[in-house]
Parts: sequence; C-alpha cells; structure tokens
Amino acid sequence: MRLLKDEGVQSSVKGFYTEEEMKLRAIFDSSPDAITVTDLNGNIVARAPEYFVAITKDITERRLMEQKYTTIVKTALDGFWINDSKGRFIAVNDAYCEMIGYTREELLSMFIPDIEASEKPEETAEHIRKILKEGYDRFETCHRRKDGTVIDVEVGANYYSVGEGQLVVFIRDITEHKNMERQLKEYSEHLEEKVEEKTNQLKNACMHAYGGVDSMALVGCARIYLNTLPTE
Repeated sequence: MRLLKDEGVQSSVKGFYTEEEMKLRAIFDSSPDAITVTDLNGNIVARAPEYFVAITKDITERRLMEQKYTTIVKTALDGFWINDSKGRFIAVNDAYCEMIGYTREELLSMFIPDIEASEKPEETAEHIRKILKEGYDRFETCHRRKDGTVIDVEVGANYYSVGEGQLVVFIRDITEHKNMERQLKEYSEHLEEKVEEKTNQLKNACMHAYGGVDSMALVGCARIYLNTLPTE
C-alpha cells in the first residue's frame, strides 16, 4: 500500500474545513473496494485499494480554546446555563448552583419553569419562542431558590442553532440592587408625603391668620397688583 503524496490533497468535509482546504472529494461506488479520489474538476487522481489517503488537521489550538472557555464559564462569578428549546437545563456552572441553592445534578433534571418565579409556564414557553426567533434577549425576572426565597436576576440569553436549538444564558443576581431601589422609592414617597403634609399645615395656618381667606388667593391678587404698577 502506498501513501498518496500530493500536496493538493486536503479535506472536503464542509462545516469543519475552509473552502481553501477543499481540494479533493472521495466518491464511493457500490463496491467497498471501488473508491476513487477526484479533484474538483472530476479528474481521477487516485483509486483504492492502490492508494491510501490520510487526512489530518491540527486541532490543538481549538482544543485549548475550548478548555479555556470551559474554565472561564465554570469559574465565572455570574450564573451560566445552557438549555434546549423546551427549557430543559443541559449544562450549568457552579455560580448558578450556589445562587439558586440546587446541585448541578438536581438542575439537570429540571426545566426553567421549575425556578421561574415571575412568569407562568406558558409565558416562559412564549418567551423562549421569542428568543429562538429573534436570537437574543436581555431582561429582568425573579428566580425561586430551593429554600423558597425569591431573588431578582438580570438575564442575557443567546440562541444557537445547535441540534434542535440551544439557549446560552448568563444570569446575574441583582437582588441587593433591587432592594436599594425599593428603599429609595419608599423614602422618596415618604418625603413627598411629608412635604404635602407641611404644605397643607402652612396653608391652613395662613387661612386662619387672614380670617379664613385662602392664602394662595392672596398671593395671586398680590401678583396681579404688582403687574399693574408702572415700571421705571
């Protein structure tokens, strides 16, 4: 058996190699021994079993990038999960397990509605369909922890057409931020109530001082009088 030493021999596997690498293609006839290798013009350049064509590609760099990406996701401070088009968890990182209180094994047997605290199951299904259609979404919602407590989260979801479709999702716990927003809103409303209360007290005091005349009416009359005075 001889090795075909042709510098033009490259792979023709679409989706993995580039167009520049697609130099040859193999044609398999009905007989397992009748294998021919042709160039893109259809010219036969080799025929099995006389020749053996070996095709290799160095994927070390790609493997290292995959390992680096996996490490980054696994150790990320934000929660991360991958779910299928039906909302079933198929991957989840340590940060989200800690955030939600479930183990990885428990989450991998669950669906999004099992932890979603703001949307009903049918609303979540519609939300997933929207992301599958538009490709991306960013929103705020609430998730229910294993102990029953509810946390506020910010969600960023991306759709990838892998298999039947997958959603790659990053989740950030914003509970503390939301609590501060609620406290500021309550304090602001409290101040507004106090201002209105003091305003009414002052108004009533003025009416009493001027014998029941509305002080705001007095101010209005004074402004009209001042506008009638000649200006120098």
